[in-house]
Amino acid sequence: MTSLSATVMVRKGEALLSQGEDHAGIAILEEVKTKFSTANASKARRAQARAKLHIQKLAADPRCALGVGPLATRKEIKKKYRKLALKYHPDKNKFTEDLFKIIQAAYDSIKDMKTPAKAPAPKRQSGYGAASNADHSSSS
Repeated sequence: MTSLSATVMVRKGEALLSQGEDHAGIAILEEVKTKFSTANASKARRAQARAKLHIQKLAADPRCALGVGPLATRKEIKKKYRKLALKYHPDKNKFTEDLFKIIQAAYDSIKDMKTPAKAPAPKRQSGYGAASNADHSSSS
């Protein structure tokens, strides 16, 4: 029975990872690694390897670890960090200690960075008056 539940959990974690839900997928794989380390060692090793691979990916890119884009404001970054920290804190979820450390390190690395300016709005050309004023000024 433990073999079946480990298999189902690993598949669920891998499905989440393939859908881009890195945090949830890693949390499930970490749980498999911990729960089934003795009962189903092969599944636990597979889960550990997959979780480690995705944790390294998140560690390499702090914005990816927090799930924010390159134009995110400080307020958006802080909001996302708090949401993830609450969800994956080791006191709430004992299987996500490594993931929590990555989230915390990512926030520490980008919280004081200068956020890039928003993309400039396209310039509007004045409608009715702009062309006629230009014509009148050149003829005078």
